[in-house]
Amino acid sequence: MKKTIRRTLLSILLLGVGIGAYIATDYYLKFIKPDVRQESIFYIYPNQDYAALLDSLEKAEIFLHPNRFVRAANQRGLEQYIKVGRYKITPEMSNQEIIRTFANGWQTPQRITFKGYIKTLDRLAAYFGNNFAADSAAFMAVLSDANLQKELGMKPETMISLFLPNTYEMYWTTSPKDVVQRFKREYDAFWNEERQAKAKKLGLSQTQVITLASIIVQETNHVPEQPAMAAVYLNRLKKGMKLQACPTVIYALKDVEPGIRRVLNRHLKYDSPYNTYKYAGLPPGPITIPTLAAIDAVLNRDSSQYLYFCANSNFDGTHKFTASYQEHLKNGRAYQKALKARESK
Repeated sequence: MKKTIRRTLLSILLLGVGIGAYIATDYYLKFIKPDVRQESIFYIYPNQDYAALLDSLEKAEIFLHPNRFVRAANQRGLEQYIKVGRYKITPEMSNQEIIRTFANGWQTPQRITFKGYIKTLDRLAAYFGNNFAADSAAFMAVLSDANLQKELGMKPETMISLFLPNTYEMYWTTSPKDVVQRFKREYDAFWNEERQAKAKKLGLSQTQVITLASIIVQETNHVPEQPAMAAVYLNRLKKGMKLQACPTVIYALKDVEPGIRRVLNRHLKYDSPYNTYKYAGLPPGPITIPTLAAIDAVLNRDSSQYLYFCANSNFDGTHKFTASYQEHLKNGRAYQKALKARESK
């Protein structure tokens, strides 16, 4: 009898040990042991329900054993706590760490290299909508908010000048208004006392400097000659001459005749405040978001008395500059002759 009791107790003990070992192993595998294939970025989108989240995790093939994460997430009640965000998942992370990351919204910030060359607020809104959780409509509502524009010292025509090309680190869930405010802080930092003094010496406001820089970057990508091009336009402004900048005509016609590559005589007659062949002075605002180099090229214009420039006849992307109208006509004829010869081939 005693032997039977001992055997029974031993069996119960072994069973308990076995169950305990199973529970401990199961807990370890579900919550503690890293189970990630490779480092990846995972997004939880607005209005994404729990089932869609689990499905997208499976499709992303993040886990070596997806069912373990699902069981762990269900046991921890993740469905009630998931936060929208952009998250970095690394091979060292356990399921428990990932669950806590999603539940607490421990996002990884993203680095956005904003290159500019965007011409309109709706295009800017589309760019932001592709890089943040909020969509383009939400960004457009903020960018076109008249009260916000006034608060920032901008107008509809100049609002785009607030956005300077650079690399920025922000959370994917940053709200549209907070994104704009971040760019405003960067704008204020860029316009330090030295740059403000240079703009004042030129007799231009900050937005006017950016407007002129926007014309320059549409004329040339060759940075070394941008200060000379700035000199041309600033000299023209000083003399009361029309800027006669072809990129402003193209901008004026962007909705009427999109995609034009060559400005013709009929285009020069188009009535728009952006047509600098028809109206003197700078246009109402930037025609694109210029580079920082172009803005500094305006602020640091060279000391030449150039009034004209013409594309170089060797088609290397550079220009010939001159203060003489007769010399300018000669350069123009050389370019046209080379262009005709090139097209005939």
